[in-house]
Amino acid sequence: MKAQKEGRGMTRKSYGFQPPILLPTNTDKCVIVIPFNKKKIKLNRWNPNLDDLLAEDWYVYG
Repeated sequence: MKAQKEGRGMTRKSYGFQPPILLPTNTDKCVIVIPFNKKKIKLNRWNPNLDDLLAEDWYVYG
């Protein structure tokens, strides 16, 4: 995975102008959510739905 190789997070274009960054791990944290705006997101980790997993608008952030 490109994001892992580059030590970066990933996000989707459909998440908007200031998207949360998702950092996949092999730890008990699963996928860590790094919010652009800490007031908007109150998640510790991300649980994707089928649309997220099949989406074609993913990109490496940064």
